[in-house]
Amino acid sequence: MSPLETQRGRAGCTRTVATQGGFETLTRAQAKELGPFKVPVNTVDAGLIRIRFLEYLNSLEPLERVRQSVPSARIGPPEEVENVVAFIASEEPSYITGEIIAVKGGLKMD
Repeated sequence: MSPLETQRGRAGCTRTVATQGGFETLTRAQAKELGPFKVPVNTVDAGLIRIRFLEYLNSLEPLERVRQSVPSARIGPPEEVENVVAFIASEEPSYITGEIIAVKGGLKMD
C-alpha cells in the first residue's frame, strides 16, 4: 500500500489503512515522547515476505500476479526483515527515531 493510499484511504481496505496510519502516528508520537530519554522508536513496515501464510494466500490469488506488483519482482525472505529489526534494536542507530523503515522491495516508492 502506498503512502498516499494510507493517507487518503483505499476502498475495501479500511482496516488496513487505519492500522497502517495508526502505526505511523504511534511511532512518531512515541519517538517525540521518549526522545528526551534517549529511547529510539521505529517501525518496520514489511511488504510481501515469504512466510507460511503465503501458502494460504496462494490458494486464493496466484502469488505470481501479486509478486509482479513489487518493483524488485520478488518475494522477500524473512531474513531481510530480521536484519533490519536487529539493526534498529541495536545500539548502532542511536540517531534514528520516529521512522517507518520499509522492507518492501520498492513498493513504497510511489
